[in-house]
Amino acid sequence: MYVAAAHQRVRVSSKPLHLHLRLHLHLRSSTPRLLPHHHQQHQPSSNWTPSPRYHRRTRDHPANRDPWKLDPDSPPGYPPLSPWDTAKAARGPRPHELPSTPPPLDETTQWAVKARPLSSWSLGSPRFVLLPDKPPSTDPHPGITVLRSSTGMLSYVQVITAPSADTPGGCLVLHFDNRRYFFGRVAEGTQRNMIQRKVSLAKVRDIFLSGGISWDSTGGLLGMILTLADLHAASAADHEQNRKARPNKKNDNTMPQLNIHGGKNLVHLLATARRFILRKALPVQPRELGRDPRADEAKRNEPDYEDENIRVWSVVAWAEPPEAPRNALVDELLRSSGDSPAKKRKLSPLSEEDADQSVRESVVRDMFNSKWNLDTLHEVRLADVRQPAKIFVRNAQGHIEPYEGPTAFEAPDTKVLVRNPWPASQLEHLPPTKPSTQSMSYIVKCHARRGKFDADAADRHGVAKRDRKVLAAGNNVTTAQGKVVTPDMVVGPSVKGHGFAVMDIPSNELLEPSLARHEWANEEIMDCIDTMYWILSDGVSFEGDAIQAFIEKHSSIKHIVLGRELCPNLLALENPSGQLLKMHTIDKHRFPLPQFYNKPVRSAPKSLKALTEIGHVGHKWQLAPTPLEQVDSIVPHMDTKKAIWQLQKYAPKALALAKAARQTAADPKFRADEERSRQTLPRPDTQIIPLGTGSAMPSKYRNVSATLIRVPGWGSYLLDCGENTLGQLRRSFGYREADNILRDLRAIYVSHAHADHHLGTVSVMAHWDKVTKAVPAYANNKLAIIAPSRYQDFIRESFDIEPVDPQRIVQVALHPREDMNPDSESGPIRPIPGRRAVPGFPRGFDPATLRLPYIQACYVDHCFEATAIILTFPPENAEDASATETTGATAGSVADAAADANVEETNTGADANADADADNIAMDTTDLEATIDAGVADVANDAPTNITADVDTTTLETNTDADTVTDTVIPDATPETPTETTAQPALSAGNTSGSLRIAYSGDCRPSPRFAHYARGAHLLIHECTFEDELSGDAHAKKHSTLSEALDIGRQMGARRILLTHFSQRYPKLPTFDKAALSPASSPAPRGFGGKPSQIPADAADSADAAAAGEAVATTKTDEEIAAEEAANDVEVLFAFDMMRVKLGDFKTAQLYLPALRELLAQTAEVEAKEDASAKEL
Repeated sequence: MYVAAAHQRVRVSSKPLHLHLRLHLHLRSSTPRLLPHHHQQHQPSSNWTPSPRYHRRTRDHPANRDPWKLDPDSPPGYPPLSPWDTAKAARGPRPHELPSTPPPLDETTQWAVKARPLSSWSLGSPRFVLLPDKPPSTDPHPGITVLRSSTGMLSYVQVITAPSADTPGGCLVLHFDNRRYFFGRVAEGTQRNMIQRKVSLAKVRDIFLSGGISWDSTGGLLGMILTLADLHAASAADHEQNRKARPNKKNDNTMPQLNIHGGKNLVHLLATARRFILRKALPVQPRELGRDPRADEAKRNEPDYEDENIRVWSVVAWAEPPEAPRNALVDELLRSSGDSPAKKRKLSPLSEEDADQSVRESVVRDMFNSKWNLDTLHEVRLADVRQPAKIFVRNAQGHIEPYEGPTAFEAPDTKVLVRNPWPASQLEHLPPTKPSTQSMSYIVKCHARRGKFDADAADRHGVAKRDRKVLAAGNNVTTAQGKVVTPDMVVGPSVKGHGFAVMDIPSNELLEPSLARHEWANEEIMDCIDTMYWILSDGVSFEGDAIQAFIEKHSSIKHIVLGRELCPNLLALENPSGQLLKMHTIDKHRFPLPQFYNKPVRSAPKSLKALTEIGHVGHKWQLAPTPLEQVDSIVPHMDTKKAIWQLQKYAPKALALAKAARQTAADPKFRADEERSRQTLPRPDTQIIPLGTGSAMPSKYRNVSATLIRVPGWGSYLLDCGENTLGQLRRSFGYREADNILRDLRAIYVSHAHADHHLGTVSVMAHWDKVTKAVPAYANNKLAIIAPSRYQDFIRESFDIEPVDPQRIVQVALHPREDMNPDSESGPIRPIPGRRAVPGFPRGFDPATLRLPYIQACYVDHCFEATAIILTFPPENAEDASATETTGATAGSVADAAADANVEETNTGADANADADADNIAMDTTDLEATIDAGVADVANDAPTNITADVDTTTLETNTDADTVTDTVIPDATPETPTETTAQPALSAGNTSGSLRIAYSGDCRPSPRFAHYARGAHLLIHECTFEDELSGDAHAKKHSTLSEALDIGRQMGARRILLTHFSQRYPKLPTFDKAALSPASSPAPRGFGGKPSQIPADAADSADAAAAGEAVATTKTDEEIAAEEAANDVEVLFAFDMMRVKLGDFKTAQLYLPALRELLAQTAEVEAKEDASAKEL
């Protein structure tokens, strides 16, 4: 007795089909029966071919058919098993369900039957496994019309992001069981929103970018590629581990490919990241479409992309006609002059544009599909080593060790070992391009499905049962009576594949060209398109006659609109928003409410309301097996009342601790102590706003690195700028106030080139350029990008695709030393950790026009050119000496300057209507805070009550502009005009008395030299990636632990320490011993082996003098006593996303740490229980 089941589906073909049949048996008898190889001759009409679906005679199935017979309702190709068949295949058929012998085989079918060793037989039902010799081709066999739809497979398109403050793009996912596709804009924040929505990236193989290629539509693409590559690398590692564990098992080691489809400059965008992206686990294939794909009249109906699931037509529109390739222009000139280009001139097969594109494509291949290996060393002459590089040599014992011999000038022919840099980084500069005026839209359709097989008609025509599969495959058969039966005689009409369209309008200039494309009028292409998604950029009007006429012409289609002006600014990320609400309840001064509104600011025109609807996250449109709109999956508005209820139910102790903290803060003695402390701090109203406090990649509760510093009179500064920093800023302050802060922005500092620290820089830079140009008082301002020199190349190349005025962006490159000379005999100075990094301004540029503080930086141990920075702001009286402004507004806040200018701001529409409709769509923030405060007071007094009982859940929200944070709007001012036009303002390193010093570490191992350079810092912002228990991870990944970060603060004598950049793995707040921060509790700073001339003048103090052997006075003056008290006045806080704290308020803020620690502990415990319950289900 034996059992057979389908293991892999096979195609029906008139050509020979060689199969191997591997028999996995477990028989009740001790000897298995094996089928031999068959080579008998049989007539083709009696051909029997294994099929993907078998019917078995069982009591629970109505059919009574041969169990080996092909189901005539199954189409060719790759149909999935039905739920009934899946269950049967899982358990295996019963013995009575099978014939005693298999069907006959002919010369076209070869079987190899193998039995596993007895030790490997399973105890379940035995089964045949059908394995084809070769994987089936995606192309149909000759003579067969294959409809390549996954019949029976569920497919739908779903909205995964809708425009909001922190998810600015509209993005769709097309779902098939075997594959996922993204359509739309992969803007910043898309990946984090997918984490919130639990959308898996594992099966994503194609991304279709809509609109133009700019950072607005692709800002989240690079980060998503990194995540996809890491996912596939982990999967490949699992496969390799399984292969080693089971070496005889056949494993599919095919490396998946990611196809990215988009318009002009797509490849250039990817190639700009070659200096900081290297992944070998995910080959990326960009498919850039820079020209009209339907310029050839004969191919107008052909799709631009096709696979086993879908067909895609790209709809390309231009604001201005595209330029012809240069060779085509030459041909046209020669043709117009009557000369033949083939006879008169031999042209290159590639135009200059095509040649440039080939260079970019080569770079992208090397970025994602290179054979480069970090561990491979190559032998070269010392003189040929390209610096910077790590140099090794093989010693007498044959071991490899670092080279420490003579320089290249002294011994140029010495043989050394070096690593080859990864190939993509070898290209210094990409071929230039310019911002695209193109927009990409798409029409997407599923494949048609074969019609139903009519068994009664087959009987009437005398078709033998064995021949029905041939008819089902699309071939003719001849009956025993000699009658020719064609498929159309027994098979019903094919079921057309349904689809959808994506219409992306990046600007008003592209509105008319997009609507005028002939694809929309092509009946063959637009047939069975059920829905159209409109993705609109800011400022694009949806009320014009052209759009109305277009929608009315396509009134049979459902039109879904995704645009900032029409979509409500919902809280898209419920988990971090809920946590912020809870923290606001505990400490409302440090954790302000997020800005949002749950109703659209503007409605669609009345004439279009019947045909259009606003897009909502979660909305589904099913395409197969039956077109169907599904609204039950739409994500509802966030229930803000639930967050407060959870705080009340699960963390009552946190509320009690918060009440105790408020009582302590109100105590007169504490207030007096805090005021004395404030008096010892320069510029105590300096505000620190962490916008991203996580590491590596965006997570549920923490975005990637970014910290905003707002210094009264000296503007705003961003310390690192991870992905979606702009979105975090808008969510925290609202659209209008965020624009005001950007106008006040003077510099962005990027500590190093890891993606989690800078992928938001381009969008902030572009939006700064946009909002400052809109206000004449700021139109001449400049923005400094302070970063390592190699990162500046990325910024420079981004100008080619981003419409930013490069004359307004000042690239301040950090170099190893001010007097570095690349042509020196010893070669360029390497950025060794601990060495100073000196800011270099563009040649001929006057740094005074930037109005920056004094900048010091040093290299730290993390990655190549990783730096830490110290910003020194002059005493407050220095700005009073400034008689006039060099640039920008003269006085008042940024908001006042914008109002005085009496001009229309760039971001009108949503902002303008938000003010007008504030009373109708939002609850005033003051009322909300009063409601929460009243509820918290009752809870703290052991009288539990529903904190928001009187507040409607759907209206518990705040207007984006209703709550202007007036106490944080910083007046603009200019420092004293410098007397020297060097690389720094007039403030010198040795003149820092009364100055504010802010030190920022970036990512690094602890750096004693950084601590020394920043001695006397009033604020240290230091990374704290790992807890002390994970010190091994910290060493391996070159990060710092909690204790190490605090020790650096102690060494530099920092007055206020803010810890950030936490690992996404632990949500709880660690504890620490504050006594360890006392200067007397630990030895003096260690690790300084440099000469005295290397120690900066601003680092000299009494401790340094004592270390140098100089006499220190034993009698302390009042000033020295005050200095000692100040040194012991150290406060430490932990950073949270969208937290706001003033330098002078650290002492009060730390009172709430016990309550926050309790809140996070309870949150982690509740989520762990919920996850465990979900796994059980």
